[in-house]
Amino acid sequence: MLTRTKEQEIHEFLQEFPAVGIIGPRQCGKTTLAKQILNGHESSIYLDLENPDDKAQLQNPTLFFERNRDVLLCLDEIQLEPELLTNIRSIIDQR
Repeated sequence: MLTRTKEQEIHEFLQEFPAVGIIGPRQCGKTTLAKQILNGHESSIYLDLENPDDKAQLQNPTLFFERNRDVLLCLDEIQLEPELLTNIRSIIDQR
């Protein structure tokens, strides 16, 4: 795998911001980069929102986020569930 030039920048953003988005064109390596970053953390969860089992874990997003407040979360394909962005913003604002 090629070394991602943005990996260090994302690590720095994660130290400063409660949420970081990785955007780009299809098939450019966003998921690979996210998984590589998750592998570097002690406690992380990856959810692919195209996967029904992963999506089901977010039936009660407030509870899910509260239970995993100290975990690095990756919500891949979050654009498929735009209402989650409202939940995330609310939780971030509470902190």
